[in-house]
Amino acid sequence: MGNHPIEISGITPISHFPKCPPHHPCTEFCEIDKLCIPCHNITIENIRQVCLKVCINSFKVICTPAGKKLIIYGKKQIKVIFASDDCHQSIHCADFEIPFCTFVLLPDLKDEIIQVCSVVEVIYVTCLDSRFVPV
Repeated sequence: MGNHPIEISGITPISHFPKCPPHHPCTEFCEIDKLCIPCHNITIENIRQVCLKVCINSFKVICTPAGKKLIIYGKKQIKVIFASDDCHQSIHCADFEIPFCTFVLLPDLKDEIIQVCSVVEVIYVTCLDSRFVPV
C-alpha cells in the first residue's frame, strides 16, 4: 500500500468554534470507525482523500436520577476516495453514513436548549489492509 499524504477535509477551523460562556454544557468523545470498502472485487492501493461531515438530526432534554441530560442524535457522513490496487490504479469513492447518539449531563442548567453544534478537532486515517480503513 502506498505511503503518501492523505487529503483530509471536515476539520472545524478554530475560528468556527462556538463562543460558549464558562460552564456551558459540552462533551467530547473520540471514536474509531472501521470502514470496509463495500465492493468485494476492489482493494485499496492508497487512500487519496477523506471527507467527514457531522450532522445533528435532533436533540431532546430528559430528566434522570442524575439530573437533566441532553440526548443528541446525529450521523457522520464519511467519503473515502482511494486508488485501487490493480494495474490501472483507478480512482474509486466509498460513502458511509454512521448514526450516533450521545448524552450531555446538564448540571443546574436553567436555560432552554435552543441550539446544539458539533466541531471536529482531528481526523486520523490509516489503512488496516486492502479492505479496511479506520477513521
